[in-house]
Amino acid sequence: MSILSHDQIAQILTNNLVDPFAVLGMHWEKDGISVRVYAPEARSVEVVRRIGKDTVCSMTRVHDDGIFEYALPDEKRFFDYDLVMRLHDGTIKRTADAYSFLPVMTEQSRYFFNEGTHERPYDDLGSHVRTIHGVRGTVFAVWAPNAKRVSVVGEFSSWDGRRFPMRLLGASGVWELFIPGLDYGVVYKYEIKKHDRDHLVLKTDPYGYYQESPPNHGTIVFDIDSYKWGDTAWIDKRAKSNLLDRPMSIYELHLGS
Repeated sequence: MSILSHDQIAQILTNNLVDPFAVLGMHWEKDGISVRVYAPEARSVEVVRRIGKDTVCSMTRVHDDGIFEYALPDEKRFFDYDLVMRLHDGTIKRTADAYSFLPVMTEQSRYFFNEGTHERPYDDLGSHVRTIHGVRGTVFAVWAPNAKRVSVVGEFSSWDGRRFPMRLLGASGVWELFIPGLDYGVVYKYEIKKHDRDHLVLKTDPYGYYQESPPNHGTIVFDIDSYKWGDTAWIDKRAKSNLLDRPMSIYELHLGS
């Protein structure tokens, strides 16, 4: 008997999970715990303890499209784990489970952002490479208050929005997801499903530090702290000038267009 219900399986396959963290990842069961994974790229999946490295279980495929689950009735505590996937081409991939991590953006940051007093929103929104509980990956966060669903997509997910649906952080309108293993240089977009209909749109990250050159429009995970600025001479000259006595150029942008 499957742990996941038919409705939950259907929601995974149609990218209609209201809360992906309530379905995927590790969960308490009546007896012990369970692990649920959606990995369409995998032929098989094993759960491995991150500490100790021993294999806990070989997961059961409950749907041909790549839904795996396994019950652990003897386990009484959650534990840090990795997923070892044998891909369809025979290669082995080991990664932490994106749906095993708590939210990264703090409640205080969300409060200030919604209040309009967050002085550095780009520290929380956009894409940021971080190490969480010893796992290196990238945190993605975007404000989309009118979205029904939001996913991070790129070549790492075969541009499939079902692969990495994001969590909505309360009533903040901010969607967030930490994806282990993604690093600088990864190209991504947000796949957004609108509230009024199931129409999908692909959007670049408004808080992204670096974008692809036209005609492509993907956002690139970028280390802004390592960028070498080349405007030292101009900055020095500006410091010695009286800006109030110099000509001024004013630019205007209509955001709707």
